[in-house]
Amino acid sequence: MCGIYGIVNFNSEAANHVDSLKLMMSESEYRGPDSQDYRVFDHVSFGFNRLSIIDVDKRSNQPFEIKDFGLSIVFNGEIYNYLEIKADLIGLGYGFQTTSDTEVLLTAYYHYKEAAFDLFNGMWAIAIYDSVNKTVLLSRDRLGIKPLYYMVQNNAFYFASEMKSLLIVKESKVSNKEALNNYLVYGANTTISGETFVEGIHEFAAGSYGYVKEEGIEMMQYYFPPDNLVERDATALASEILDTFKSSIKLRLRADVPVALMLSGGLDSSAIAFAIDEMVENKEIEIQYIHAFTLNFEGFDKNEWNMVQENAKHLKHVVCHPININIELFKQEIPNLLVKFDLPVLSVSHLLHAYAMEEIKKQGFTVVLNGQGPDEIYGGYFPKDLGSLLIDTFRGSIANGFREMKLTKGNWNQGYFLQFKSAVYAALKYKWPKIYAILMNYSVTGKFQVSGLNHPSKKENCKSYFDFICRKQVFDTKFNCILQYEDMASMLNSIEMRSPFLDYRLVNLGLSLPSEYKLREGYSKWILRKAFTALLPAHICWSGWKYGYAVPKQLLLTGLVNNTKNTEAAWNNAWRKYNLEMWLAARNIR
Repeated sequence: MCGIYGIVNFNSEAANHVDSLKLMMSESEYRGPDSQDYRVFDHVSFGFNRLSIIDVDKRSNQPFEIKDFGLSIVFNGEIYNYLEIKADLIGLGYGFQTTSDTEVLLTAYYHYKEAAFDLFNGMWAIAIYDSVNKTVLLSRDRLGIKPLYYMVQNNAFYFASEMKSLLIVKESKVSNKEALNNYLVYGANTTISGETFVEGIHEFAAGSYGYVKEEGIEMMQYYFPPDNLVERDATALASEILDTFKSSIKLRLRADVPVALMLSGGLDSSAIAFAIDEMVENKEIEIQYIHAFTLNFEGFDKNEWNMVQENAKHLKHVVCHPININIELFKQEIPNLLVKFDLPVLSVSHLLHAYAMEEIKKQGFTVVLNGQGPDEIYGGYFPKDLGSLLIDTFRGSIANGFREMKLTKGNWNQGYFLQFKSAVYAALKYKWPKIYAILMNYSVTGKFQVSGLNHPSKKENCKSYFDFICRKQVFDTKFNCILQYEDMASMLNSIEMRSPFLDYRLVNLGLSLPSEYKLREGYSKWILRKAFTALLPAHICWSGWKYGYAVPKQLLLTGLVNNTKNTEAAWNNAWRKYNLEMWLAARNIR
């Protein structure tokens, strides 16, 4: 929704840092084109670029202050359940001057203090200044959907929504070699410890809050995902998932600006489209229809627009539009897009998402829903997740293990050798992470040599191989990368991206389930498919393919990157080296 910026210096007046604050704000003004403002409080200065979503009136501009509480805030994101929290606060005697979620958030913090974060259903990066106690609090949502970075320089603490806003005022720009190595081998754009590609710039931990002090910031974790795997009745579980999913969509449709949908031919975004269609038809939501957009690569054999057109025949209240991609013209834009991103980009598909957001913005939309999230949590990455899911199945029953292999071969065209290979890699990643790192490192050559690799750590006493992989994906590296790229692709075009599957209730449900709910009858994300059986046509719900915004990677990269091997791994490695060099050069990082 916005960009937040701040400088805290206990040794000087905040006014001394106003010029630096303005530079930080101007570097990512696209995050909030509707208004730009800053405030100076004692030793603290806050800046804000606003993208108006809820209560677009200027009364809700930020930095936002409630003088009776002695509190001021800059807040990037949305608290989707703000109306429910507001009703509770009104019952407690509080009054409100706006219809914004910002005022609700700040009032909730005043009343509940840090316990308020457990009440919020949403995404956020927050900074709150308490003028009574002279404290500055930072907080980030449970999964880190909204970015937040910080650094310390000349005895001052700086924070911002993007790294580039810190780099514009950073005196020394030196690359972090460990982070570069992890990116080249694993595609990770931050280290587990929160270090970034630049020495001295850190990513604020997801699911945490912290108070800025003279000696730095000490973060406290408030979000603790479920730690036990619980057996459930499958029918009751599927019903709960579907109800929670619809509730999540309803919350994420709350906006005072137009909302659209990114739609592929697959399970996840299709479920959102069909759920909205059903809820409109049943008058559960007040909109008449929603516009959906799909990437269209003419002549590409995995083009999803063709599938979307077929699926749209079953929809009454979803209007589908293609975003036509000319591969040769888009290829010319890749270098320009790369340097606009706040981080090196793992896949060219993220650049295509930025292009898609640009086209959607031209059509007048400010909020876009997408299907991000269930692959990481419910076991949707085939064949990458297949190995760990198969190991769990064999550990439960050898007969069931062979049965799942046979069914998987039929549903997904994954031969027995490929399934066995994926299981071996999963075992190595869990049992012998150093050997796994060496195998993953075999094809990384060129300018950036890998040394001192921060390999994945083994989770002791883990009852499930997939649970280990899942939590690595969600809380360590992979998910974090995707969320940051999605934020960047959308915010570059002044669009807010919302992900119904990232509702913490759906995330907690997924994290608490054993593997048998995720791989069954040869299907990935089995429990989601069961939940959506009555919602989706069978050819979508029980399809044996998965593209996930498949893009013609080879066509896009041929002639752009140096690659001598026509393999997926070779193209990925060539791309990573190419755009990492571009990014470092554009940011003047040594």
